[in-house]
Amino acid sequence: VAAAAAWPDAEYVLRATADNPFVDVGTSGRLLKALSDGADYAVEEALPVGTAVEGIRPTVLLQAEREADSPYDREHVTPWVRRTDGIVRVTPLAPPDVRAPDLRLTVDTADDLALARRLVMDLEAGGRDARLAPLSEVIAAARRLAMGEGT
Repeated sequence: VAAAAAWPDAEYVLRATADNPFVDVGTSGRLLKALSDGADYAVEEALPVGTAVEGIRPTVLLQAEREADSPYDREHVTPWVRRTDGIVRVTPLAPPDVRAPDLRLTVDTADDLALARRLVMDLEAGGRDARLAPLSEVIAAARRLAMGEGT
């Protein structure tokens, strides 16, 4: 991630991780707005687990690379940023149509992967390209599956 921060003329870095296949694409624009308004770090709250994107200023990422020394901080990139004094952090509330903090949509376990596959099948059975489905539709599909409906 620090390599992205060192990119010439980079104003911001947006971070989405590979174990989170259902990120909210609309988040990026909202985070860029928060960063352009003066935040050093931004992440929306109340999204389903595993759908957040983080926005961060490159200077802060490079500072973290220099100063973070625990293996956990170095592996996970932003915990150091989230707890270090002097960094302006904002956590705006996600829009109502994507608020679902009770849902888990990350892929960390075999059960998570099975759910992700069922979600993709459900979305595609409904005629939606799962790669392009808005998070609100993914949430609706997850709710259907939780109630025993859908694929």
